[in-house]
Amino acid sequence: MEWEEDEELVNQQKTLMVVSFMVFLYSLVMMLMSLLFSHHLISIFFILVFGIGCAMSLTLMAAISPALACVGFTIWFSFFAVVCYHNRSRSRDLRNARELRNVIP
Repeated sequence: MEWEEDEELVNQQKTLMVVSFMVFLYSLVMMLMSLLFSHHLISIFFILVFGIGCAMSLTLMAAISPALACVGFTIWFSFFAVVCYHNRSRSRDLRNARELRNVIP
């Protein structure tokens, strides 16, 4: 009986790990999809919502496998930095285009 409970607990942990990893991958893909949107607010919304999704799934992974969560956090932080840098350069380009429109009649 005790062995069955341990086996059931291991199966639950594996299921939780798989689900949290899938949420993590989905959130990373959606953060990258935010680069496709031209509207800045929609892009920021995607970054916030799916960034929180990544953080929640990493928290679940850390409960089971801290090493995997550290690797996941490194990947997430890299993606987040790329998306934020891209948005910053895009907003700078938009600002420069507005200034050129004001200068050139």
